[in-house]
Amino acid sequence: MKPLVLSDNIDILPDLISDCDGVCLDFTTAFITYIEQEHGIKPSTYNPMCYNYSDCFPSIQDIQPYIKLFLLSPDRIRNMQPFSGAIESLSAIKQAGKRITILTACGENPITTNARIDCFDNHFPNLVDDFAFVSLNGSKLNTLKKLNKSIVVDDLFDVYLDASNTGHDSILVTRNYNKKEIELKPNTRIKQLTELKYFK
Repeated sequence: MKPLVLSDNIDILPDLISDCDGVCLDFTTAFITYIEQEHGIKPSTYNPMCYNYSDCFPSIQDIQPYIKLFLLSPDRIRNMQPFSGAIESLSAIKQAGKRITILTACGENPITTNARIDCFDNHFPNLVDDFAFVSLNGSKLNTLKKLNKSIVVDDLFDVYLDASNTGHDSILVTRNYNKKEIELKPNTRIKQLTELKYFK
């Protein structure tokens, strides 16, 4: 990856609020591996198109119980891997003096939240200023209303809309399950964090 170059207007850009899974960390690979290793169910694809993994595990009628069990597996949570460019991006944003908040709907169980913080301490040491945890798959709207105007990055279209409607600069990270969604404004969809407007 080529070195990141900060934007000329970096000083006037707002702080960053980023989702965890699907933006910074590769939840999908870790979760599919967990299902395969712990439950003996082989995926039909390692690159699912559906957010509920129905194309990945067609024999599973309800994926939520498996997700809840996975989130109570701290070693697997701690060992989730960052996406390409995520470490470099957060490091450069932090060095530019911006505050970084991780806003995630992974649930509020201390087993899960502590493991998430450990994972960030491992991959992104001293880069995150604050974590905001909401209920599993819960709405982030109320939390977004309370936070100062920021650049908000998420992989879910409803969060992208909520962030925009609460006055934030909303950015959608492209994943298979949101490719058909039409963003509200041009240049508000990226493939990875290195494409944020903090950088040239």
